[in-house]
Amino acid sequence: MFTEDIALFASEELEKVILDLIDERKKCAGDDIIYFIIHNSNKSEILSDSEIVALSLNILLAASEPVDKVLASCIYHLYRNESYIDLVISNYCSTNSILQESLRITPPVHLIPRQVEDDSCVEGVNLKKGDLIFSLIPSANRDEKYFEHPNTFNPRREFKEHLSYGMGVHACIGAQFTNMQLNIALQKLVLILKNYKEITPPTFGGIYTRGATQYNLERV
Repeated sequence: MFTEDIALFASEELEKVILDLIDERKKCAGDDIIYFIIHNSNKSEILSDSEIVALSLNILLAASEPVDKVLASCIYHLYRNESYIDLVISNYCSTNSILQESLRITPPVHLIPRQVEDDSCVEGVNLKKGDLIFSLIPSANRDEKYFEHPNTFNPRREFKEHLSYGMGVHACIGAQFTNMQLNIALQKLVLILKNYKEITPPTFGGIYTRGATQYNLERV
């Protein structure tokens, strides 16, 4: 059984692994993010080992936590738009187009809280310094000003930008790693999707983060 003690032990062991890797990368070159952080930091703001551990864990969490949700959503949309399965297999549509459209229409993060820094007025709404506001990502991703037929799953739409990874200084630090993982997984899964079928549609849940909590398939 997974307990709090087991979780704490796993966390401590993972920290030890990262610290060992930091020591190794200080001595030997490597093609990984830890080597990049150590040797490309601003000399006036050199990160401590504990800061590198924290940053590495943030990247790992940001890149892995939403993967199952997004992958389930991609499969959900492909089963309802099966022509795209053949298009991907025939290289007429990329897995990344499937991925980005799925991220747009069913983002894994729904609510992003922000605190107002200064008194402001946005779209006629007065906001005071210190107010807490929430960005509703699915709504922004379906803005009719930018997306034609926003509720339609269309990986071939011209405007592909979405806010599922945030933007600017608040952009998801694990976005590129997440995209890489999901594209690799989709390239494998799309080849076998027609060998399976849904038993029941997925059950979606969550408020801040949202995705399939249960999704049952069976072999045809």
